[in-house]
This record gives sequence, C-alpha cells and structure tokens, in this order.
Amino acid sequence: REVRPATSLSTQKTRVPPCFVFNGPLLRSSSFAASRFVRGQHANCRSRPLLSNVKCNQNDEWEQFVVDLQSGICKEAEAADGQSTFIIDRWDRGQGKGYGITRVLEGGSLWEKAACSVSVVKGELTKDRAAAMSSRGRDAKAGQSYSAAACSLVFHSASPMVPTFRADVRHFQIDGGAGWYGGGADLTPYYLFDEDAVAFHAFYKGICDKHDDKAYDEYKAWCDRYFFIPARNEHRGVGGIFFDDLQELPCGGDALPFVKEVAL
Repeated sequence: REVRPATSLSTQKTRVPPCFVFNGPLLRSSSFAASRFVRGQHANCRSRPLLSNVKCNQNDEWEQFVVDLQSGICKEAEAADGQSTFIIDRWDRGQGKGYGITRVLEGGSLWEKAACSVSVVKGELTKDRAAAMSSRGRDAKAGQSYSAAACSLVFHSASPMVPTFRADVRHFQIDGGAGWYGGGADLTPYYLFDEDAVAFHAFYKGICDKHDDKAYDEYKAWCDRYFFIPARNEHRGVGGIFFDDLQELPCGGDALPFVKEVAL
C-alpha cells in the first residue's frame, strides 16, 4: 500500500500490533531495541575516560548517558536477534578532542542491518558554524570552544513488513554559555499498516504529553517539515517527532527529562 504522510494519521490509542516484539517501553517494534535499560548498567563497555566538560545539567553527565544508552540498545538488539552480534569500531580524534563508538550488526535473523553510533567531540567553532548558530538566535562566535555528544541509530529489519526506525539524541554546549538538545525519532515503512503508525505516534505523543501538552503537535509538525521531500512532493515515511536548539519545553519546563525519555 502507498505510504501516506504522518499528518494523515490518527494518534488514537490502539493495540500493539503483532510485529511489535520487544518488551521495553520504546516503540516495541522489531525496528528498535532500547527497552528497560538502566543507566550505568553497562559502564564496563566504555574503553576510555570521559571528556569531563561534556555536561548536560548540573552534575549529570550527558556523555555517560549516551555511552550507556548505546550499550543497552545493542545488548537488547543482539538478544532479540539471537543470531548476529554487533561489530564495534572505536575511533579517537587524539589530543583529547573526542572519540566515537560505532556498532554495526549485519545479516541477522531479525535485523538485516542495524547501526548505533556514539560521538563525543570538542573543538572551536569555525566562522561558518558560528554564523549558522547565530542565525538561529544563538550567541556564538568564531573561535569559541564547544563540546558535543550524541547517540544515533538506524535499524533495518530483515522483513520488509517491518519499518525502518531512525532516532537520535544530542547535546551541544558552547563554553561559557547554555547548552541545548536536539533529537527525534521517525518511522519509514515499506508496506504501511495503519496500526503500526498509529501505535508509533501514540507512543511518542504519550511521552510528549507527560512533559508538555503542547510539545507533540510542535515536534510532530517539525518532523513533517524536516523530512518533506520537495522533489517528490511527499513526506518520508510516516514521520515522528523532531526537535533542535532545545533548552526548555514549549511550556518552559526542563528539557532534560523529556530528552532522556525519548532516548530510553
């Protein structure tokens, strides 16, 4: 069936369809495996010290959060697949300027290909990057030091009946200034089953409504705009939520608990 844009789909509650196989709270689709992950549970998977200046709020380390998040996602994805495991590739920029951990699973019984990556970097803003940030209302100047940490994933199922799932969460901090968050999640079916799309949107609406009853409409519309393909005059997949430059929610509340719940 033709894939319709997310804007045409209802967000009413529905039963979880049969292809939703995970036990965890996020998506429950065989396109994502980040369920009941307890922060810090897999800290032994980290192979190097943290960059101590990557902070998200007070003493909470966002860097630690995304490293642990990646470990939990991949552990549960491997358990669900039951056949293949993630290959781990670590890279380092040297001189304390950052590192990354890329994990890729291929040829599994459940996943055709799944990738989950963490990157933690710091450096100095270029003139072009500072100008781009300033155009969005940020107080950014060329040469300022920055830190950034993110976790992103794309999961492709071995079955075309199961959608591809993409998600990310990230934090960016300019030294001496306030940091902000970005991220989101979206679903791209090959064969559209309305109940999958409805359940997907209902899940994320539930998260948004818990923190701010205006957030879902705003972030869903943002996702629809972001993933619109002008050349085809259509949306990519059935949408989801998307946000960037987020310091606080539309209601003025703290963004951090919301972003963490989107991640988990």
